Amino acid sequence: MTDAERAEKKREQRRAYRARNPEKVRLSRQRYLAKPGTRERQHAADKRYREKHRDALIARQAQYRLRYPEAAAASTKRYHDKNRAEINARHREVYRLDRDKILAQQRAAYARKRSILQANHSPEALMKAVYAAIPAALPKFIRDEVAGEMMLAVLEGKLQMDGIRRSVAEHLRRYNKVYDRFKFLSLDAPMAGTEDLRRIDTLTDEDSVFRFAI
Repeated sequence: MTDAERAEKKREQRRAYRARNPEKVRLSRQRYLAKPGTRERQHAADKRYREKHRDALIARQAQYRLRYPEAAAASTKRYHDKNRAEINARHREVYRLDRDKILAQQRAAYARKRSILQANHSPEALMKAVYAAIPAALPKFIRDEVAGEMMLAVLEGKLQMDGIRRSVAEHLRRYNKVYDRFKFLSLDAPMAGTEDLRRIDTLTDEDSVFRFAI
């Protein structure tokens, strides 16, 4: 038996013992924590463990909430009911220290929700505002693609109704970056995926336009 197997066997035995004797385990822990200095050392050890394994604990808690949403909600409610005064005091302190930042976040969240409600309430107005902001000189397929992206951004809360006109240039740049295949390329520029190989280095006499003049 390997060391890992022996360790797992011991853990399984301890789990089985705790399951068979929950009252004994509870009393034993109470006696242990009642010793002078034990509770403080335990709190310090728990804090070090949480700081060291913070990401793993967050992932485990998220997985637990997904698997057992009702139990997680009940546990959260019990904690809040038990520590209501402490939680409220902590929130008041955070608000006092970052009042301007919190108010700005609340105003931004309210504006985002209001924009989403406006877009859902009147899709025609959203479409009209988006198409009015996009230059009419562009080809229809480009306008349709950019308009679709902008309307989706508004409905998802990433873009607000009053910021449609200001964001047109950014959405056009994104479109050109993804879909525009007709760009000028420098023959002296290094080719991607090579070690300083230029496009001009790949040209031969067969590629010359002057060979057709003979």
